[in-house]
Amino acid sequence: MYKLQKNCFAFLIILMVSLRTAESTASFLKEPSDVIALRGKDATFTCTIENLEPGYIVQWIQSVRVVLSQNGNVSVNVHPMHFQIDANRDRGEYNLTIKSVTSTDDNQYSCAVFENEDSLEPIISSRDVRLTVNFLPSEAYPECSETQGNGIYNEGDYIELCCESERASPPVTLQWTTNDKVIGLRQDIRIDDSENGIHKIIYKFNATAAHNGMSFSCILATSADSTYRRSCSTGPIEVRYKPQVLISNYEKAVAPGQEILFFCNSTANPVATSFRWELEPAIDADRLHLNLDNQTMQMLNTKPKDNGTNIKCFASNTIGDGHAQLILLVHPYPTTTPRSVVATTHFSASIFPNERKKKGEETLTLAITLCIATIGCIMLILLLTIVYNCKKKKDKGVNYIPKLDYYFTPTGLGNSETATGRSASTDRPHRYDEPIYQEVE
Repeated sequence: MYKLQKNCFAFLIILMVSLRTAESTASFLKEPSDVIALRGKDATFTCTIENLEPGYIVQWIQSVRVVLSQNGNVSVNVHPMHFQIDANRDRGEYNLTIKSVTSTDDNQYSCAVFENEDSLEPIISSRDVRLTVNFLPSEAYPECSETQGNGIYNEGDYIELCCESERASPPVTLQWTTNDKVIGLRQDIRIDDSENGIHKIIYKFNATAAHNGMSFSCILATSADSTYRRSCSTGPIEVRYKPQVLISNYEKAVAPGQEILFFCNSTANPVATSFRWELEPAIDADRLHLNLDNQTMQMLNTKPKDNGTNIKCFASNTIGDGHAQLILLVHPYPTTTPRSVVATTHFSASIFPNERKKKGEETLTLAITLCIATIGCIMLILLLTIVYNCKKKKDKGVNYIPKLDYYFTPTGLGNSETATGRSASTDRPHRYDEPIYQEVE
């Protein structure tokens, strides 16, 4: 009985060990993960298996198709130059490398263990992982073009620039730039993906004088490769525009009798071919001299009646006319140099006099006047005070007038001991019909 129990116990121990061994056979120590690779580069999936039994087969499967099989140290490769396995049985590593990936390699993959070549169901299989193949456009892109015109435009013409690229994964970004500054996604920029396989960005604008001689570049970039950057350019474009006019006038202030030289500067494409002047009201022709094909006008012997004259200069080319104007101010005293005026349409400027010196003289005169007035007021108050005190003493019946030490004369304050003439007496009673002031000769 004891012997039977002992044998049963040993059997249970052996059975438990066997079950634990079976449970631990052929398990994944590391399953593969998703991989992103650039087209033309290599991609590698890792798969590490432990407790792999001898004779078991490791296979890599693309969807349902076996692309690589590993039996011991022998690999059965469906595409021997494209799929390779880096096997290390001691470490349990069976890594799949796909050489020079293409768009067709963008698929799902799994790593599985089979008992033999004829097994239909794997013993264990990893989860499905994804190979994402990114690709860049060909080296021919981006392409820049002007969809309208041949690089020469008139002011106001409609210009459309197009930059296009082959589609890529992930999608590329296109940006128009000028003078190394990104133009940005404004209302005049449109992205067009209507054509299969082509990504476009179109920049539309109306030509102005500022666009003359300007070049435009299109930059292509992608998040698939931060170092990837290509560009194309178009231009410089030529924009023909009517004259922009600047009147450069006299260097000094305007005073009657002066001579003034006006110069009509012009910026235009093509260059201005004719100039003319208009003055309103008109000035005597004998006081005006035109030179340099009417580009300069000399005004002789300015007069006060010239004040307020509206002076205009017109410049013309094959595109149109432009003009500038200013208002002439004539003053009897020198003024500051008037400003020059730039204008392509109606624009005016006035010449303002400098009254700083005159204002300074007026301020000094005002100060002196106030000072004199203040002194006069003080003296008047003092005189009225003396008269009031004298009158007050008369009203109280004072019979004697005290002798004054000082007195007022038309020329100032005098002393009674040094003055000539009769002094006021204190030896007799005062009579109201007698004067209260001393006579001074």
